[in-house]
Amino acid sequence: MLWLGIRCLDLPLAALITDYHPDYPRVCSVGQRICACNAAAAAAGVTTAQPIASALAHCPTLQTLPRDPQRESVALESLGMACHNFTPRVALHPPTALLLEIGGSLKLFGGLVALLAKLRALLDLHRLPASLGAASSPAAALLLTHAETDPLTYLDRHGEIQPKVFTEHLHRLPLTALTCLPSVRNALSQAGLETLGDLLKLPPSALGRRYGKDLLRYLQRIQGQYPDPQTPLTLPPAFQRSLEFDLGVEDVETLLFPARRLLQELSGYLRARQRSCGSLHWQLSQQDGATTKLPLRLTHPIGRSPE
Repeated sequence: MLWLGIRCLDLPLAALITDYHPDYPRVCSVGQRICACNAAAAAAGVTTAQPIASALAHCPTLQTLPRDPQRESVALESLGMACHNFTPRVALHPPTALLLEIGGSLKLFGGLVALLAKLRALLDLHRLPASLGAASSPAAALLLTHAETDPLTYLDRHGEIQPKVFTEHLHRLPLTALTCLPSVRNALSQAGLETLGDLLKLPPSALGRRYGKDLLRYLQRIQGQYPDPQTPLTLPPAFQRSLEFDLGVEDVETLLFPARRLLQELSGYLRARQRSCGSLHWQLSQQDGATTKLPLRLTHPIGRSPE
């Protein structure tokens, strides 16, 4: 079994942007501070944690969008639905991560290199920069997304783990990457521990007594020594998605990027539900309230992603 962890690095901003205008500087804010910015804004001198007033001084054309946790949740779910194109086993780990069990899909896609290339193409389609991690246990795969290293560094092209390199990357991870209570991380830091490797050198019995059973179980899940069942993404009974265009639509080409993204999500949904689709129903709603309906009947039912 091989799990692939995906941690979205820019979800707060990506969730708010459905159109594709990469040259337009945009940021996501919480209160009066910036929490995420796109490449165009960064090129203009805007940085995260910067006050909005200061950012506008650097970039007067900056578009500021308030953070929306609900849209982030929908964006993560949409990505998870599209990931069903790679595997039927997809689990969400809010607020920014998800897990795919890809061991059974490697042969279908022609190996790990080809599968990761297709996955990165999907992430590009969603405009979601992401960090990947892979391991035989779900907890370790999620943890290795903090290593900021290509999984092919410690896996071969067949998906087999290279034990020495894998262990080095895992043990070098800082304790700040652990999914545990901040109070526990602080206690570990005060004890002089800095990395996961430092922590794993300690006797398990001592760890359990000093820091609690939850931490001990977590470390056992990382090492594959304790069951770690994953709750699969729940799919709706019918597929229906909507997108908003903050900057409006001036030509048909503007619709191609979001349309491709929606079709990828539909493809993943159909694969997961083992269904086919005989027609598509598009609806365009304008600011003045007018709507245009575009029914599209297919020549034959489809249940796979468009090439």
